[in-house]
Order: sequence, then structure tokens, then C-alpha cells
Amino acid sequence: MGAGIAVMFKKKFGRVSELKEQKKLPGQCAVLTHDQRFIYCLITKKKGNQKPTYVSLRQSLEDMKSHCLENGVSRISIPLIGCGLDQL
Repeated sequence: MGAGIAVMFKKKFGRVSELKEQKKLPGQCAVLTHDQRFIYCLITKKKGNQKPTYVSLRQSLEDMKSHCLENGVSRISIPLIGCGLDQL
């Protein structure tokens, strides 16, 4: 979480240790709650210097979708993904 949108996430929400405690693997989605909302952190790679794959991105999105369906989430705001520093 040292570059790109991850830095903005860390500044706005902090709680990085709470995300790490969830011990999610690439292809999964870590979840925080904030002001009666869910904040999703898509895990697409194990280390910051690695590159994600379309497979890990898709799997993490599917994991997020499962959480949304289980928790009645019907709307999601999300920035452009896969087009930043990691160049998917």
C-alpha cells in the first residue's frame, strides 16, 4: 500500500493493520466497515512489487460480489481499476 490508489486509501481510512489481520490471499477481498458502509480492498498480489493478473483481479471482484450478495449491498462506487500503476 505504498503507491497509487492504495496511498489514498491509507490516508483516508487508515486501518491497514486491520486489513492485514484478515490475512487475505490474492484473489480475495478484505472488508472494513465505516459509517454503516463496507469498504472493499481487492487483493490482487502478494507483495507490492509484484504485478497482478487478470485472474487475481477477477477472483477478487467475484469475492467482493459474494460479500455484497450476502450483505444486501445493491450499489457500489469504484474507481477505474486495472489501469493504473500495475498496467493491466
